[in-house]
Amino acid sequence: MNTGDTASILLSSYTFNRSYNRINVWIQTVNNSVDDYQDNDTARISQVICIAPFNGTYSLGCDTCYFDSFQSSATTLTRCGVSGPVSIELF
Repeated sequence: MNTGDTASILLSSYTFNRSYNRINVWIQTVNNSVDDYQDNDTARISQVICIAPFNGTYSLGCDTCYFDSFQSSATTLTRCGVSGPVSIELF
C-alpha cells in the first residue's frame, strides 16, 4: 500500500458488553518483515454504546478499568445518563 491508501478489514462478530469500549488495532509486520517504525502502527478508537443509564461503581485509569480517562467517563455519563449514585474508583 502507498501512503494515504486505505484497506477495509472485516472482523468476526463481537458483542460489546459495556457502554464505553476501546478498540486498538496495530500492525506487527510490514511486507512480511518487522515493522521498524512502530510509532505510526496503531489506530485507537473509543465508542460509547448506551445500554442503560449508569448507577454503581466504575473504575478509571488502568488497562482493564471501565474508563481510561476522566474525559471518557464524563462523555459516557453525559450521553447515557445516570439513574442512581455513581462512584468512580481511581487506579
